[in-house]
Amino acid sequence: QSLRIIQEALETNTTLNGSFFQQCLKCVLPEVAKGVQTLEDLRMKLRELSEDPENEYGMDYLHLSRELWSAVIEEQRKPTRNLPAEGIAARKQESWQAATKSLLAVAEAKQ
Repeated sequence: QSLRIIQEALETNTTLNGSFFQQCLKCVLPEVAKGVQTLEDLRMKLRELSEDPENEYGMDYLHLSRELWSAVIEEQRKPTRNLPAEGIAARKQESWQAATKSLLAVAEAKQ
């Protein structure tokens, strides 16, 4: 059920952000979300999971960690003369979509 709702949000171009991502994480990967307070905490936890040789989803977690890091960087980007606010908003949306798609991929792989 949660996966379908997240997929619909991606398909309908719902505005995504870090809060939405964290709520999705709590729904589809509660074992990963446990004890995570910030996106940086989450990134570090995903990194640890990816480095565990016993974890069969290590590469999936690594990819998710990288997508999350990219989204966090885009979230913090400020407008410049060459990149106006509209361009930054589009980049933020694209990066959060990529991170959310990666989250869905991990959740689907674990089912």
